[in-house]
This record gives sequence, C-alpha cells and structure tokens, in this order.
Amino acid sequence: LAPLRALVGRPSNEFAASSQALAPWPLSLGRADYRIGPLVCFELAEPAMAGAYANADATLLVNASNLGWFHGNHALQSQFVALGQLRAAETGLPVAIAANTGDSALIDGHGTLLARLGPDVTGTARLPQP
Repeated sequence: LAPLRALVGRPSNEFAASSQALAPWPLSLGRADYRIGPLVCFELAEPAMAGAYANADATLLVNASNLGWFHGNHALQSQFVALGQLRAAETGLPVAIAANTGDSALIDGHGTLLARLGPDVTGTARLPQP
C-alpha cells in the first residue's frame, strides 16, 4: 500500500487519528436520553470510529446501511451483523443496525444479538432502556 500513499496524499493512520474528534449526538426518546454514535454504512467495519464514540461517552452506536451491493447474499449480510456484534463487544455499547436492503439488528453491549429483522422485512424492534 505504500505506493498508494502518494496518490492519497496522507498516510492511512491519519484517517484513524481524525476519528478521535468525533462527538456523539444527543437524542431523547421518551424517558430515555441517548448519546448516539452514528456510523454510516461500512463505517461499522472501522473500529477506530466506534472506539472514538465510546471514548466520547456515546451510549448507543447506530448504523444506517444500504447493503444492496451484497446482491442478496445472506451470508455476507450476516457478516455485516457480526461486525456490529464485534463493535458492541469491543466498546461495551449497544448497536442498532438499520439496513434497507439487508438485515437490521439490535445488539447489546456484550455483543449478544437481541433482535434481528431479515432482508425485505418491515418491523420494529425495541432496545431495553438504559
């Protein structure tokens, strides 16, 4: 990858360093207050971003994804949910994944899958209040 650094203009470790400045978004839902760490699509695969939100006192990681590029491959969609479980176990934060063309899921802060809605399923799942 070293030859590509000249094309990119900066080393890849600077991208991870920039994620340290991320700040969670406050959100009140009923009687519960959350500090949301938003992760868009494949940012769920980036441990530094999830870790930065955890270090900034986020209380919930939320991932919105369009998994259409998996072309209906359920095994690949399941791996994406597994990434959410890994981020939850790493950070100790619950993870909510909302995917319009793949599996949506709620995962607790230990990485345990609490609820899962398969592709093309419309529904609601609830995360226990903190």
